[in-house]
Amino acid sequence: MILGKDNIERLPPPVGTSDWATFSRDSYCVDKTLILKDLIDSSSRVVLFTRPRRFGKTTMMKMIGEFYDGDASLFEDKKIWAAGEKYRAEQGAHPVIFLTFKDVKQTTVEEAFEKLSGEILAEVWRFREAVESGCFSGIKKEKLLRVMHGKGSRIELAESLGLLCEAIEAHGGKKPVILIDEYDQPITTASTYGFYDEMCSFMRVFLSGALKDNAHCHVGIMTGVLRVAKEGILSGLNNPAVWTVFEESFSQYFGFTEAEVEAMAKYYGAADKLPEIKAWYD
Repeated sequence: MILGKDNIERLPPPVGTSDWATFSRDSYCVDKTLILKDLIDSSSRVVLFTRPRRFGKTTMMKMIGEFYDGDASLFEDKKIWAAGEKYRAEQGAHPVIFLTFKDVKQTTVEEAFEKLSGEILAEVWRFREAVESGCFSGIKKEKLLRVMHGKGSRIELAESLGLLCEAIEAHGGKKPVILIDEYDQPITTASTYGFYDEMCSFMRVFLSGALKDNAHCHVGIMTGVLRVAKEGILSGLNNPAVWTVFEESFSQYFGFTEAEVEAMAKYYGAADKLPEIKAWYD
């Protein structure tokens, strides 16, 4: 996809932004939306994509989030829209819980957990209408309310993502999609600064509570740099599908293929620069 629906020439996406919804309208955007088709067709309800930094993981997650709970007009000129009614029916059909842990880089356990809890609290607060709804009640509601108001214990914080799914479905009747970007950053930070065991214990409960046999979650998708061994941090999950950079499936959706780079270079009149581009980036 080079031109928009209006056939206006597209500018390059602004440097440093991962806001797919903004630059997909106005900028040159390589259409990677068929990842949604492959995800929908997959039998896996929990998926982990591991890729190096700067491989477009956050942008991809933003696009997936927009698909499940965003503006249909963003996708009407994309490949996923032409894939069939089965896939169009999924657009806008699920609330999206979006968490990114990319900035959990604090050097002490107290500060790291403060940053982590802030990210979780903000997302719980975004769904406060569901949390406060009369459709969701009892001890679970009390726990989630404490988390939402910044008064929850660390155990309640670890349980909060699973409880939030339940509150959202009870309130609106739709199972949410869970997107967790850079899920492994807190673990990497903890390993560097000496509180690995404490962080792993938390993340194990946090992830398994939300993604293991959670009847209130439609699908869970995570990205990260590391494939943490399933017998470690992912041990509480039921064999999530892990797609690394070495596997062919889904490989075309992260980064750019050679054909896509050639098309971009031609579009901007820089086809003669392809050898230089290859030298820099291969």
